Amino acid sequence: MMHAFAHLNREQLKTLWKYLSYKRFRSGVRLFEQGDDPENFYVIWSGQVSARVENTVLPTSSTRKTSDFVKRESLKVGLTNEVIVNVMNVGETLGEASLQGVPRTATCVTEKPTELLVLDNAGFKKTFTVFFEKQEQDKIRFLRQFKFFSKEFWSDNELLQAARFCRECSYRSGEEIVVQGNDANHMFFIVSGLANVEREVVDETSSGGRAVDDASTCLCNVTITKLASGEHFGEVIVLDDTTFNPVYPSSVVCETMVKCLKLERNQMDLKKFRSEPVKAALTECSYKYPDDNFLLQTHLDLSRNRSETKKVMKQLEKTLKKRGRKDLYVK
Repeated sequence: MMHAFAHLNREQLKTLWKYLSYKRFRSGVRLFEQGDDPENFYVIWSGQVSARVENTVLPTSSTRKTSDFVKRESLKVGLTNEVIVNVMNVGETLGEASLQGVPRTATCVTEKPTELLVLDNAGFKKTFTVFFEKQEQDKIRFLRQFKFFSKEFWSDNELLQAARFCRECSYRSGEEIVVQGNDANHMFFIVSGLANVEREVVDETSSGGRAVDDASTCLCNVTITKLASGEHFGEVIVLDDTTFNPVYPSSVVCETMVKCLKLERNQMDLKKFRSEPVKAALTECSYKYPDDNFLLQTHLDLSRNRSETKKVMKQLEKTLKKRGRKDLYVK
């Protein structure tokens, strides 16, 4: 069963199938436009759909870094004033927040030939309304754990609006959730699992890292910290208000399966997030990244200690073998 329907009971599923319709679209079809009135709820049966938002300000290359993927995809359909902020795949949904009466916050375009299950407002209300109301309350209870979402700063109604835009996402062990240097378009709140925050730092004195263009320069991948349930990342989209589109300062890689809530930048109330009390609370709760020189030195020290420890252990093992003390072999 597709995870969009996983929490519906048997009666709800029976009702659902009465109202669902099936539609097939070729690549490049615009399903709806940013600002449109809400009409339908969609589930991706096959294919892929991108969410695009308008650039109300077109910055110069010196003030904004745009990924090659965004440029290529935008040029493909001749939309140089739109930016891709999310890509949705099989089992994901479109339009659930809009069916609460909110205008479409993004334009959705099929990236591949795509099959969709379509549910109109009437069918949505008969099948999903109770489920989404419970889901919203669960999200609100979870978000309240974060100091910057406390009632001191956010009313129940304000947090409800934010919760409606939070998407539930799952990532496999070893999967990169965000990549250092990529455009920062989302903020994440970890529901369960464990992830590593990793930073690539330049090592000009050693060949122990991954070589880059300059033969004397290498990149070392350093694990800065670990993130678990109840922690967040991607706050750079709020805290860095000096550029049009900031980038992620580090990569976040799943150590286990990770479930989190993902909030898109274009759907955030940035004015609220950047108000002095909320921004101060968010800054206080956010990880303070050490500078690259400190990270590199720590990495080199750890590598040196590991190397020396291995040498000592090997020498000890040789000594014990010579003395015939098999019971004391160090493994």
